[in-house]
Amino acid sequence: MAVKHSKNLFDQLSEALTKIDDLTDTIKSLVDELKTVNDKNSQQQLLIEKLLLEIERLKTNNKKDSSNSNKPSGTNGFKKAITNRREKSNKKQGGQLNHELHRLDEDKVSELISKGAKVDIIDINLNEANKNTEYKTIKVIDIDVVTKIIEYRYYPDE
Repeated sequence: MAVKHSKNLFDQLSEALTKIDDLTDTIKSLVDELKTVNDKNSQQQLLIEKLLLEIERLKTNNKKDSSNSNKPSGTNGFKKAITNRREKSNKKQGGQLNHELHRLDEDKVSELISKGAKVDIIDINLNEANKNTEYKTIKVIDIDVVTKIIEYRYYPDE
């Protein structure tokens, strides 16, 4: 009878080991599945962060118009017109009597010429009859914009 009892124990032990192997395989597959879920979760978290940044960028873009960006004023849409709050005065347009004049004095002109400013002389109404008479001079400071083409030549290194 002792032999039958030990055989029964051996069968029970082998069944228990088989169940442990099955549970180990199940745990391994669950761990693998958990890793893939965690990977997907981290990818989705990155996507959510990118989308939140894009939403914030679009919100700030939405508040732009011609007064705070390079957009033309025609793209502003309908906006309340800004009224002129300046009070009307009884003064005439232009220079006022007894007002200090602002003129370009000869010292400033000489300084600009010494720094390399180009001087153009334009004769108005000059003819043979008045070429030896005294003339009136008005000097104007102007800015000359010149189109310039620069060619860079690159030679190969040795």
